Amino acid sequence: MNYRDSLTKGYYQHGTEYHPYTSFIEEKLTGEFKDHSVYTTGVNGETTTRMLNRLPKELEVSNFKVAIILCGTNDIGVVEADAIFENIKALHQIALQKVKYTVALTIPCAVMDKKPSVFLNRKTKVNQMIRDFAQQNDRVELVDIFSELHINNHNEKDIWDDNLHFTPEGYRRIGEAVWNELQHVLKKLK
Repeated sequence: MNYRDSLTKGYYQHGTEYHPYTSFIEEKLTGEFKDHSVYTTGVNGETTTRMLNRLPKELEVSNFKVAIILCGTNDIGVVEADAIFENIKALHQIALQKVKYTVALTIPCAVMDKKPSVFLNRKTKVNQMIRDFAQQNDRVELVDIFSELHINNHNEKDIWDDNLHFTPEGYRRIGEAVWNELQHVLKKLK
């Protein structure tokens, strides 16, 4: 199960097209992993608070083994870091009641993160709390997409579509980063 907002849906071209990063993961689910599938559920503009209300129902859809959780982007502008993290932690705790593992993705870098700001400081704080949470929980794996796709390390036009959402290439790189961790989790399930 892949749970998130517009970034999970693969939003680009101002919402006229979608290229979810899970399409890359689906391509990799062959060979020893062919019995696994991906269920992607994302809602444009969704906050962590709304996600808390929706997640329990989504977990009833199937007998999921792993939940990939990417959230917080829509909260950064209006919610304090501690509250964002508490919601993210609660999402993982809810998921872990039904699945064996969760994969925590840090809040991704955006074009506006080239310059210091209140939002970048908040995102940095939340991301560190996510890293610490994953390190302290043996059933939570971490994919640090903030670091993997940092604005200072990539050509902006190749990765970002609209300063926040990604291009298909950006989503492919997220999928690749998630897959690198997910395949280890899937091996643990055997």
